[in-house]
Amino acid sequence: MASQPSLRSRMQTAAALYYERLPYAVQQEHRDLFKGLDKNGDGRISKAELLQAGYPKKSFFSFLDTDGDGLLDFEECKSLFFLMKNKAGVCDGCGKPLLESYYGCVECHAFDLCTTCYGARNKLQPGHPHPNFVQRKPMISTVMNELTDQVLGVKSHSSFSFRVKIEFLKVARGRVQCCFTTTRASPFLRSSQVP
Repeated sequence: MASQPSLRSRMQTAAALYYERLPYAVQQEHRDLFKGLDKNGDGRISKAELLQAGYPKKSFFSFLDTDGDGLLDFEECKSLFFLMKNKAGVCDGCGKPLLESYYGCVECHAFDLCTTCYGARNKLQPGHPHPNFVQRKPMISTVMNELTDQVLGVKSHSSFSFRVKIEFLKVARGRVQCCFTTTRASPFLRSSQVP
């Protein structure tokens, strides 16, 4: 498991690369969403503003607040948008984003724990009624690796690579949702054969 600072750094790099590849119109919609979240107009988003808008727990905010000033600037919000668009899960124990392997309940499929909280699951309050968990790897981990590997020129470590198509849909109230279509492609196929 990567340490929190290196994991945060990888996620920020992937978020910046993701944002750079967005069409200009979608980048502008992200800026507009940022301005909408910034209720007092100071160019930064506070914990209260983010929680008021219905975003996850405070520790999720702390993970995004890389400079520790208690506010998110637009650069830090790129990571928030990246996590939301890629449907990153949140640990039901500590509230941090699930960017690496995590443990999910096999009975209800509605309770997930990061590796740290899974190790301390007997001490969690409130506890979870089901004892059976399975280790899972989130899709966002693959997306992060693919984006950062492109920059570093590293060949994919897996025998299959994921090609992610991003389709943006406008929805009510000016928000943007993003649908991801993944295609598993054998490395032996030519790129022209994969949609």
